[in-house]
Amino acid sequence: MNFTVDDAKIKGHIQMINWAKMKAGKSFARHHHESMDEIFIILSGKAKIKINNESSLVEATDTVYIPQQAEHEMKTIGAKDLEYIAIGIVNKAGGKTIVVK
Repeated sequence: MNFTVDDAKIKGHIQMINWAKMKAGKSFARHHHESMDEIFIILSGKAKIKINNESSLVEATDTVYIPQQAEHEMKTIGAKDLEYIAIGIVNKAGGKTIVVK
């Protein structure tokens, strides 16, 4: 995956830190954030993540950088739930989430 934390040039302040759990077989809808970069730290489980038009498999110890405006979606793979930490960094007011239809 081309979007890694090492490549990120993130400026702003932390708007959110979430410990997230997604049940096996579940996903979240394709969306993007107007002015928020995200970092996912995968703690357990496996998932397929798609950022813009690039897909990758992620599992425990992987980190993923999602730049603002990048459309992204994720679905668990296998029988285990996915646990991850999501950190949102905004560079101006907001960070509004836009669901893509």
